[in-house]
This record gives sequence, structure tokens and C-alpha cells, in this order.
Amino acid sequence: MKFKHIAMLFATLFLPACSNETTNDVQRLEAQRIENIDTPIQEQPIVPEEKPIKYNVDVINDEEEVKKVEEDFNITRDSANNMENTEMIAELQSSPTLLSTFSTKVYTKTNARMNNLNIVCDKISGVVIQPGEEFSYNTVAGPYDKAHGFGKATVLMGDGTEVQGYGGGVCQVSSTLYNAVKNCGVEITERHNHSKDVYYVPRNQDATVSYGNLDFKFKNLNDYPIQIQASANKQNVTVEIYKV
Repeated sequence: MKFKHIAMLFATLFLPACSNETTNDVQRLEAQRIENIDTPIQEQPIVPEEKPIKYNVDVINDEEEVKKVEEDFNITRDSANNMENTEMIAELQSSPTLLSTFSTKVYTKTNARMNNLNIVCDKISGVVIQPGEEFSYNTVAGPYDKAHGFGKATVLMGDGTEVQGYGGGVCQVSSTLYNAVKNCGVEITERHNHSKDVYYVPRNQDATVSYGNLDFKFKNLNDYPIQIQASANKQNVTVEIYKV
């Protein structure tokens, strides 16, 4: 009876506490399990596997070979640079250099006169005068007659009168040419003034022409050729002189 009493006392004192402790442990484990379920899984970044980079190169170990390669490269580079510089110099040398330009204003703009201006400008444009060569305006641009396409326009006669004649206006181009070329290393070998002042150039700066009678000529004293370029429109007659 004493032993039974002791067992019952033991159960009364200790078993409830153990039972409560066990229940608490179970509840704690269940809570952790639920927390683990609700927590999203963080993905770990995938790191690619590093592979060694392989280079396909030729390695020159011999110092003499290295020096030869460098010399060959420098020779090739210098050759290319020299070729480029030579081409640039040749291009610059071959390009015409503008020496002078002169323009005169067009006042009379009739169809016939504009036609005459354009004809002579076309004839003298592109003409090259070599060193020591003499240029003749009448030889290049004339004769100034109907057969050569010229029309009737105002012509200033030797006595100062104005008449309608074939080639009227050609003297404006010859006078413009004179003012453009006179300071370009040439010698004026023939030139004549009009019988009275003309309106498109200052006094005594004109060069009248009459085919078979009065001409405008100059000689190239330079050691290089010179070229004439001329154009006309209803505003101006322009002549340019180039070194070529």
C-alpha cells in the first residue's frame, strides 16, 4: 500500500508538467513547419563556369625575328605615308591656281549683245598660253560676223559714233580680259583704247578690238602656263586667270 501511495503521488506531481512540456514542443515544431512553408525559397544566381580563353597567336621568341617584323612594318607604313604625301602633292601641283579675277558690269542686255558676249567667252575659256607664247584675241575669238553666230548690237566707231553692227559687245570681254591678265606676269604687246570712254571700265583701262584692224595681244613671260576662264550673264562679265 505504501508503494502504491508513492506511485500515485509521483504521478500527481510530475506527469502534468511533462505533458504540458511535450505539448509545447509539438506546437513549436508545428509553427516552425508552417513558417518554412510560407517563406519563399530564394534562388541562388547561376554562375557560369569560367573557361580559360584560348588565343591563336604566333609567338616570336627570336629577337632578330621581332626586329625584322618591326622594320618591315615601319617600311610598309612609311611607304604608305610617302605614297599618300606624294599623291597629295601631285594633286595640288596639278590643280590650277587662281592668279587673278576681274569683272565688269553688264548694262546693255539685249538678246543680240548677250549672245555676242557668250560667244567670245566660250571661245577664250580654257585657252592655255604657254611660257613665251603670245595670245591674240582676234585670232581666238574672231571673226565677229554673222557667219560665226554674232548678232547686231551697239558698236562704238573710231569717230565716237555708235552704230548697230555685228559683234557689238565683244570689246567688253577683251577689256575685262586685259584688266584680269595685266598683272599676271605678261607683256602687253598690243592694246588700243576706244575713241571715247566706255562705261564698264575706268578710263584708259579698256582694250578695243576690230577684226583685221585692232587687236589685243599679250605674251606670257612666266615659266609656267596660264589659262583663261571667262563667263557672262546679265549682271557681269568675269574673266579668271589660272596658273596651270
